[in-house]
Amino acid sequence: MKKTTPIIGIIAVLGISYICIAWHTGNVIEKEIDNTLARVTEQINNSQNVFNVQITHSNVEKHIFSTQTHINITLLPKDEMINDKLPLIDTDFTIYHGPFPIAALKQGIFSPQMAWIEYPIADPKFDLVEVIGARPLITGNMSISYNGDVTLKWLTNGFKVKQNRETHFLSDLEAELGASTLTFTSKSDQSTPSIKLDLDKYHHQFDSEYLTLNNLHFTLPSEKQSNHVNLALTFDKLQTNQKNKFFNNIYDFDEYDLDTFILDNLISKVTIDPVNQDVDTQISLGNFTLIPQSSYSQPAIQLKGLSINQKVNLSDARVLSGSFTSSVNSIFHGKQNLGNAMIDMDYQDLDKAIFGDEFVDVETHYNQPIESKVTLKNFNWHNLNGDINIKGSLDITNLDQISEANNPLDSIHNLTLHVNAPLNVLVRILAQSWDPDHHDVTDEQVELWEEETQEMLQHLFGDSPLFKLSKGEEQGLFMDIDIFKDSNEANINGQIYNKNDVLELLE
Repeated sequence: MKKTTPIIGIIAVLGISYICIAWHTGNVIEKEIDNTLARVTEQINNSQNVFNVQITHSNVEKHIFSTQTHINITLLPKDEMINDKLPLIDTDFTIYHGPFPIAALKQGIFSPQMAWIEYPIADPKFDLVEVIGARPLITGNMSISYNGDVTLKWLTNGFKVKQNRETHFLSDLEAELGASTLTFTSKSDQSTPSIKLDLDKYHHQFDSEYLTLNNLHFTLPSEKQSNHVNLALTFDKLQTNQKNKFFNNIYDFDEYDLDTFILDNLISKVTIDPVNQDVDTQISLGNFTLIPQSSYSQPAIQLKGLSINQKVNLSDARVLSGSFTSSVNSIFHGKQNLGNAMIDMDYQDLDKAIFGDEFVDVETHYNQPIESKVTLKNFNWHNLNGDINIKGSLDITNLDQISEANNPLDSIHNLTLHVNAPLNVLVRILAQSWDPDHHDVTDEQVELWEEETQEMLQHLFGDSPLFKLSKGEEQGLFMDIDIFKDSNEANINGQIYNKNDVLELLE
């Protein structure tokens, strides 16, 4: 009895202390809930220009271990021309008090929390499809730390969707969403919230078309002092036969595209400077595979070790300036490894109209001539026989109107273009391309294609002064063009021409 008495006393003191702390936490929650909701609302609204979130609460009832309140969350578009609003949440919540909320302990969360909220998200009504999965489909929880940090999570164990009646536009529909978590974190010492999405799997199939995505992760971290916005997106695999829907902006939705493309191990990072409107994009891809599904046999094309880096400034309403580099470690055509390649270029004041009218602000009146410069620092294709290199630069006025000009050279200030493509490199590429079922080519194939390639080059470029089929003792395809603003002469492959006569060489 003597040993158990102190223990009972300690337990009693701890129990009373916990009740007091929980009661005090309830008082703090009651006083601070307005400030916390206001801070979270401000961070969300300031982090983007699409919508405003409106969060309100009412009917607060405080108990020892919990507080009950009614919370309403609504999205309102920032565009005043749109009057629609989207209600997200309108329900009663139970806020469990810290320091160790019972609901958090059930989830295996043992770190101290000022408050913990769990809530189911009402399942939407599905009239045309059948949804298979444990109810509720989506659950949520929110934790508030003692320093005011708020973490909101939406979770699902996954569900499947199938059609439940014959409809013209939902025939053969199947969709699956795997286990996923959406996490939103608002820290008291940071100006922007952080967002994280983890998705185990997504799949849909509609008639003959499908798309499958595995192990996707997206993060938008909060920034304490930096003015930059950093985004990161990764996934293990994306596979689809909807190629043209991704790469062709004039896709005919009445015809199916069954060519399959696969992206493996994507890692992408985007850094945005909202003040200067600079965007820096870095992408690496383990493999890009295109598998033709046409009626006649075509080999698969695979790019291994693809990387892309692009920097662009969007501050001007009409022009773009930036740089673009890309490289690929191996280019496979069937079983043949055609080599590796890279490109490095930059551009200044490139007219957005080149990419289509939809990229141009219609309210911006741009009456001044646009002086653009594009520099191809290098394009290189390397295989076992050597290298193809292409370099050049172009200074031009109103690039988007050059096709309409009577004499395009009047708009060109400086033009340089240097092409160096040795014959043995071209021969190997062509020989491999015509034998995709083997890993390499034989000496006999190389000898045959050397003759074929020479005949082809002679037929296509032999009579053109713009190209040369030899340089010194080396055979191949070569070009050296230099046209400068301050001269009326053009140097083409060592021959001097009057600049006004250059157009005749293109005929």
